[in-house]
Formats: sequence, structure tokens, C-alpha cells
Amino acid sequence: MKRFKAFIKGFFLMAFIIGIMPLNVYSDTINEPIIICNDGEWPPYGYKDPNNEEKCIGVSVDIISEILSRKGLEFEVKIVPWKRCLKYVEHGKYHIVTDASRNPEREEKFLISDPIYFLRHGFFYEKSKFDDLVIKTTQDVNKFTIGGVLGYNFGVYKFDTSKIDKGAIDSKVLLTKLRAGRHDFAIGYVEIFEAYAKMGSIDLSGLGWIEIPETTPLVFHMMFTRNEKGKKILGIVNEGLKQLKNDGTFDKILKKSGISIK
Repeated sequence: MKRFKAFIKGFFLMAFIIGIMPLNVYSDTINEPIIICNDGEWPPYGYKDPNNEEKCIGVSVDIISEILSRKGLEFEVKIVPWKRCLKYVEHGKYHIVTDASRNPEREEKFLISDPIYFLRHGFFYEKSKFDDLVIKTTQDVNKFTIGGVLGYNFGVYKFDTSKIDKGAIDSKVLLTKLRAGRHDFAIGYVEIFEAYAKMGSIDLSGLGWIEIPETTPLVFHMMFTRNEKGKKILGIVNEGLKQLKNDGTFDKILKKSGISIK
């Protein structure tokens, strides 16, 4: 918990510093619509509108929409499967992918924005199966079977991730496997699972969670095509993030989705 609090203080100190830095002016115009993609499976940041499953809504959509609208730029948000979304942005068919954590491979393929938000890592488990569960080290983790969702960034963990069953296509399937006894733990981002539960998409009743050892909350960004147009859009987005944080709009967007402001 001390490590978590220290991370939070550092994260928001960095956000404050970014917010007070001088703004760069990007005068280059972008003459075609900017295409943004999201897989629609990441509440409360990017998810399908319950009233229109072809429409993507959420915190990240609100943030990028506000930034681009202030610049008078045309844009469209598309719901696309995650791997296809990454591929399209990498090759320039689309221009922005929201809600991505960074790793060395992505740093080579994409341009990456300033930090936007963070999520906590959790091992979810059935309370009836474990009493007084305590896991403090990565060696402890290796005693258990673990399941995860296809496409997660497992490279951030210190334990042996080669043994993770990565076959679940989404969190609902993952938790079904957990309840069926296929795994001892299901890896999930706490805030995402809690948002799904509020929406009624998954059932967390009877489940507990613990922090994954030797990990810190994972920071999320937006990613852009690694070309000249991508550089222009990256500059606009980073400048826009600073403005949203300075004028209070960023906090308003978070509060609208029920995210507490630390």
C-alpha cells in the first residue's frame, strides 16, 4: 500500500509538472479526418454505448474528442478488435489508438503520448477456495495457475508469464474459467473489472482480489502512427492534455464517469 501511495503522489506530481510547462504551438494543419480506434472493451475509458453498440463512449473518447474539437479538427472514433486496431495505426490506415500501455515493442512501432491515467493490477480469486490468501513474492505466484485475457500487456510482471493461459477472449470468459476451476487466479485491472461489474457485464460476487507482487499501477497512453502526420497529431494531443488539466476539464471528465480524483 505504501508503494501504491508513493506511485500515486509521483504520478500526479508528474502530471502537474507537465501541466505547467510552456505550450508548444503546432501550426501545421491536418486536412483529412483523424481516425481513432478502440476495441470498445475497456470501461470506463472506451466501451460500447449500451444504447448503440456501434458507438464508442468513455473517458478516453471524451478526452480525445475535446482536444481535437478545440482545434477544429474532424475525427471519427471506430470500434475495432484490438490487434487490428494496433495494426491499422502502425501502418497509417488509422491515426490514434487509445488506452495503451507502453513496452519496448510498442515504443519502436508507435509514437506515444504523455501519461493519461493508471490502473491497478489484481489477482482475482474465489474466496471460498482460499482463506487468508497472502502472496508477497513472485516465487509465491509460481505455485498457482493463472489465466489472462488475450492481448493484455503481460510483460510488466516479474513472475514467469510463459505459463499464463492467455486464451480468454474477454474478462467474462476469463472469470467463467476461474469459477470452473481452470485457474487459481485471473489477472485483471481492478478499475476495469469494477466498471464491468457496475455495468452488469461481469459478476464479481464471491470473488476477492489482491495486488500482484512487485508491480506498480500501469500507466496508459494514446499511441500514434510513427510518421510526420503522427508527430503532428501527437503534438496536438500532448498540448491538449496540458490545457485540459490546467483548466479543470480533465477532472470534470473523470468525475462524469465516476472516477475519483486523488
